[in-house]
Amino acid sequence: MFSEKNRAPAWCDRILWRGDGMQQVEYRSHPKLNISDHKAVSSLFDSQIRVIDAVKYRKVHEDVMKKLDKLENEFLPQVMVDNTEVIFETVRYLESQTKDLIIANTGQVLAHL
Repeated sequence: MFSEKNRAPAWCDRILWRGDGMQQVEYRSHPKLNISDHKAVSSLFDSQIRVIDAVKYRKVHEDVMKKLDKLENEFLPQVMVDNTEVIFETVRYLESQTKDLIIANTGQVLAHL
C-alpha cells in the first residue's frame, strides 16, 4: 500500500463518501495516468436516492437565487464622481492640459479603478 517513495497514500488518492444509501461497488487505481504526483483513482457506487418534489425544489431554488442575487448586489463596488463632465480649453497638438477629477468609493467593498 506504500508508493515507491515509501509513504502511505494521501487523502487525495482516495474517494470518500458518506450516507446510508451509498454502497461502493468498485474502486480502481489508474497508474498509467500520471498527470500529477497523486494516484488517479475512480470508483463505482450503487446509491438509493429519494424522489425530489419538483415544486418544492423549484421554490427552494428560486429562494436561494434571490438571496444570492441580493448578496451579489450588496457586494458590488459603488463610486461617486464629483463632476460628470470635464471641459478642456481649446485642445492643441502637443499641448497638455490637466483637470482634476475626484472619485470616491461610497460602497462597502473595494473598488478597483
